[in-house]
Amino acid sequence: MNELEDFLVRNMTLFSAIGLALRFVIYGMPSLDLVWLWLVLAFAIGNGGALLAVAKTYERPRFYIYGIILVIIGFLPLQLLFG
Repeated sequence: MNELEDFLVRNMTLFSAIGLALRFVIYGMPSLDLVWLWLVLAFAIGNGGALLAVAKTYERPRFYIYGIILVIIGFLPLQLLFG
């Protein structure tokens, strides 16, 4: 893999796992029919965290905005709309 691709994969995996763990701490265990939503939102947190890391490392200031928006969307209590 190229250096940027390796960087993105590592950060997306790390931030997705951290986002999923934080969602468990904040909102508790999801019901089985909402597991898909939790995984999608954790993936949004992972993508946002990876964008923030890219913005910091590769000096892309516009990526900060996109990363923050994705992280905020990932932490919204959207499971209340589906439950």
